[in-house]
Amino acid sequence: MKIKNVLLIIFLIVALVSLIFFWWESMSYSKEVLKLEILGPENVTVGENIEYIVRFKNNGNVRLENPELIFEYPQGALIENEKIVLYDSEKLGGNIYPGQERTFKFNTRLLGEEGSLRIAKATLSFKPKDLNVRNDVYTEFLSTIKKVPIRLDFNLPLKITSVDKAFSFSINYASEVAYSFEDLTIFIDYPNDFEFLYATPKALDEKQWDISNLNQFESGKIELTGIKKSDSDSAFKVRLGVWNNDEFVLLKETTSWLKVVSPGLYVAQKINNVYDYTAKGGDSLHYEISFRNIGEEPLKDLILISKLDGLLFDLNSINAPLAKHTKGDSSLLFESKSFSKLAYLDVDEVGTIEFWVDLKENISQGQSNQRIKNIVSIGQTKEEFSTKVETDLIARQYIDSSNRSGPYPLEVNKTTKLTIVWEASSTFNDVSSSVMRAIIPENGVFVTEERHEDEGLVFNADTSELVWNIASIPAFSKKRVSFQIIVSPQIATPGGVFLIPRAHISGYDDWVQKKVEFKTEELKGEIVGGDIVE
Repeated sequence: MKIKNVLLIIFLIVALVSLIFFWWESMSYSKEVLKLEILGPENVTVGENIEYIVRFKNNGNVRLENPELIFEYPQGALIENEKIVLYDSEKLGGNIYPGQERTFKFNTRLLGEEGSLRIAKATLSFKPKDLNVRNDVYTEFLSTIKKVPIRLDFNLPLKITSVDKAFSFSINYASEVAYSFEDLTIFIDYPNDFEFLYATPKALDEKQWDISNLNQFESGKIELTGIKKSDSDSAFKVRLGVWNNDEFVLLKETTSWLKVVSPGLYVAQKINNVYDYTAKGGDSLHYEISFRNIGEEPLKDLILISKLDGLLFDLNSINAPLAKHTKGDSSLLFESKSFSKLAYLDVDEVGTIEFWVDLKENISQGQSNQRIKNIVSIGQTKEEFSTKVETDLIARQYIDSSNRSGPYPLEVNKTTKLTIVWEASSTFNDVSSSVMRAIIPENGVFVTEERHEDEGLVFNADTSELVWNIASIPAFSKKRVSFQIIVSPQIATPGGVFLIPRAHISGYDDWVQKKVEFKTEELKGEIVGGDIVE
């Protein structure tokens, strides 16, 4: 009896399992019947336009209802909208019938460093006819970034000869990508023993430069100056990348090492008898370069080369009677046959060479934070001396005769409302905290207008002082403001009617960190008619 019961239970279990199996078979669908694939380039170049094709085909005998496709762009893809795209049944063209094949295209550009992998993903979900469960099929496609046609050069000296002394280096970048990059950023990672001094263009937090736009075949340069605080070897790393959906995508990076070596010579420079000279446009410069043998052996048959670097140098003005130099060239060669100390320099002995050169008064354009450099090479020693150039803060005041009411030239006993223009400019560097001021004489009435407050103009009726709060004046730029005064000359005076005395402008040169100022000429208005009263 017990054996029969056991056999009965086994039979029931087998029957139940079989029933469940046949029910599951009736409710399921083989995913292999739907073929889903992504087609695209296996190797890509950064910035090139690429196309992913998502293709699927129903190889079964059952209609697939309410399909939905999810496509996910790879990391670093340049896209206008969302990284994950959802196509509902309507956008997919409705139900997928047996034998039907459909394709959908997705275009983008990929970003990343050379050798990085980028994966595109696709998932198609659907409900087979007469079944209540949804199925999904997944696939992905792998691309490799094989080429990044962007140049990133880090021009760091291989070695320097002293610590606690400023040295300069640069970062050059250029693009050959057939695409206009926006929101590029360059980062530099300094070693712990490096002290940042300044950079052109200016840096954010001393180590970041944002490049708003870089087109194909365009290039740029960042110049830096700092101090090495120890004699240990140090690594500098530069990274260039682009911000994409608030994510920094690395495109290029390079690392350079800097060594400190013991020099055989100590080189110093004075300009106009000052070691830490600040130059101005139009200066005449007297260079004195001294070199001391700090080694343990005498030095013989030395050659000293001085190379001038800077837009402000008037190379045609170089005066170096004892140097080999071609007019208009930036390099000067000093040989031992002309200088005894170059022929033989004993231990701890000092030699000096000198030359003269003028600076141009101005240049039409350039980068802010102007400086001039002298790169000196002697023996195995190379030193770069950088000299800051102070800006010229310039202002003028003049009459806009086209914007007036009343006669001009002025006439005796007649009223004229004149428009006066104040103009301020900075030649080489950015100037902050700029203010221009003057007294409006009693023979003129200042006309107050609502726009003045927005333009920074403030008139004090009690003191008759007019103040223009300019704030900042970028290098190589001009700022203007206008105002009106009413004059009614009673007499004619020699040279015209006195309108405004010499206006005074002051500001702070952010580059050389000093106050700069200037005074305009006084302003007179031309007058006709009436007897001139001396």
